[in-house]
Amino acid sequence: MLVVLAEDNRGIILDTPVYHEVTYQRQQDTLIVWTDPKTTTDIALSFQEAGGCEDVWMRICRYQGRPLDDDNEFLMTRMHEEGLLVDSRVQDATPVELPAPELKNLNDIFEMVNTTALRDRDGLVAGLLKDNYVPKLLQCFLDCEDLEDEAGLAAIHKTIKTLVFLNDTALYEILFNEDNLLNVIGTFEYDPVMRMHQVKHREFLLNKARFKKVVQINDATIEAKIHQNFRLQYLKDVVLPRLLDDQTFTTINSIIFFNNVTIVSQLTSNAEFINELFEKLKDPSTQVDAFAFLQELCSLARSLQQGPRAAFFHALVEHGLLSLLETAITDKRLKLRLGCMDILTHMVTHDTCYTRKVLAAQQNFTLLKLLVRHLVSDTDTGVQEQLKEVIRCLIDPETMDTAPEKDEFLNAFYDQCIDTLTAPLVASDATFDEYSSIVKDHACELLAFCLVHHGFRIKYYVLRHNIAQKMLRLVTQQKDRFLVVSAIRVFRAFVGLKDDFYDRYIIKQNLFAPIINVFFENGDRYNLLNSVVLELLNFIRLENRVDLIRYIVQIGGERLKDVDYVDTVQLLLQRYAQNEDAAINGVAIQRFIGVSICAITLIHAAVVQQRNLATKDEKQTAIVTANISKRVTMKKKNNQCQTWWIMNQMRTKGHHQ
Repeated sequence: MLVVLAEDNRGIILDTPVYHEVTYQRQQDTLIVWTDPKTTTDIALSFQEAGGCEDVWMRICRYQGRPLDDDNEFLMTRMHEEGLLVDSRVQDATPVELPAPELKNLNDIFEMVNTTALRDRDGLVAGLLKDNYVPKLLQCFLDCEDLEDEAGLAAIHKTIKTLVFLNDTALYEILFNEDNLLNVIGTFEYDPVMRMHQVKHREFLLNKARFKKVVQINDATIEAKIHQNFRLQYLKDVVLPRLLDDQTFTTINSIIFFNNVTIVSQLTSNAEFINELFEKLKDPSTQVDAFAFLQELCSLARSLQQGPRAAFFHALVEHGLLSLLETAITDKRLKLRLGCMDILTHMVTHDTCYTRKVLAAQQNFTLLKLLVRHLVSDTDTGVQEQLKEVIRCLIDPETMDTAPEKDEFLNAFYDQCIDTLTAPLVASDATFDEYSSIVKDHACELLAFCLVHHGFRIKYYVLRHNIAQKMLRLVTQQKDRFLVVSAIRVFRAFVGLKDDFYDRYIIKQNLFAPIINVFFENGDRYNLLNSVVLELLNFIRLENRVDLIRYIVQIGGERLKDVDYVDTVQLLLQRYAQNEDAAINGVAIQRFIGVSICAITLIHAAVVQQRNLATKDEKQTAIVTANISKRVTMKKKNNQCQTWWIMNQMRTKGHHQ
């Protein structure tokens, strides 16, 4: 994996795997470039130190199992104003002696180029770079055209095609410069395979493809790069798509990529150019062309690295871009609205947090409210789709850095925008024409997104305004079946939260009854409506939402047993039976436990009572025993006293006697 972290907050800037099949190229000492196979996006990784670049490059080569001295290890390209650097191996190679670039030698030239390209590529390139050999060869092409020499034209076509596939940057500098590129493209008009179609590439580039200057560009170098990029793009996408190999494709993309970097950097650093551009943007007569130009400029800005790209968009905002977007999005001209939305999409994609911060800085979130309002009011489906994606990005809490930012923006959205978004779904007099149905579909999609990501805010809003019950009219309407699917997906978002509160709310409001009825009305037709309901039922079964399963079986009744073309419903009924058995067994166990507890309690009470009685008897016995003992003791004392008295009397009598 290649992971690039930001220096300030350690945030992830780039996170991409290293692919075995992708051609990575090292340019100069501090740059690694490649094309992402999934997104077809050109990526350039720039290093401050050559040592860091060397370390990463060695790791990539080791992972791909390629030698470090491979011919394609370095694509030594000089992507700045002076053009391309010459590979040192070409400079050191012994030039191959080629036949003179003359009409009589065209076949010999092709044979020499074709055979030498395999065994001495560097020497061949060195020979081609000598004495303006390539321009002279292209002049022969023009002469053959004048003479209508078909054999010579075919030989030159094969020769130029071989030169292109040599994939040498120094050679590309000559082939693709402003003087030669058009003739290079012209040689491919004589491709034997395409000859029957009479393709005229140069006629299209010269006569039909017009370069329109919206703002005056005073730098001739920048203008030349713009022309070169357009023709290289045409060469890559139209002339050579069936012939290009991966390495040549990547090299041409790299030239286009760095030309774009130079174009955007030079134009945006020119204050005079930016001021003139914004004057054109404000003028209604030039507004459409100016927005189209800015749209193209924003598209090229994707080639910039993070820092320069951020500076580019910051400069646009500082010049008043947001106020211009507010005006353009309400304009009646469709082309202007589309350009406006494309620019805003580039801004949000580049840095959602910065765009959100700029919108929050506006008084009352003017642009945010305008975006939501036009989502439900614009009549063009392309504009609506872009608006939906922009709003989705803006309200995504996962892209919000801090809790205060999240609270401020989402609170504003729910206070000022959510009612506008849900209005088409809850309107009592809702219509179902083509335009309004698409609006409702977008609103359903955003509402489902909010249910998944916004927690308590959307929960309170849905319950307070009874949104779910009002949406049932979308399920029961018969005209637009795709809206039924959209509404069911919203209910799927309810269930997907696995919140018992939502489950009880669905059951109490009987919200699934229309969905089950529509499912049975659809029959066994295998369509999207059938699939979305079955997926909902399967999710409820897998998650074992006991209350919902019981509720669905109750409202489905015997009809559910007849659905046998898929096993989803039968498995749901099995789960219902298992839950009921478990519930019955649970009640029996609870009753047994209850009886057991009662019995144990009674036994315990009896034992305690027995113990209490025994204790009482022991106490009483002790008291009786003590009383008897006391009485015996007293009787003994009395007897002793009586004995003493009798003896005393006897003694007294004896004394007298």
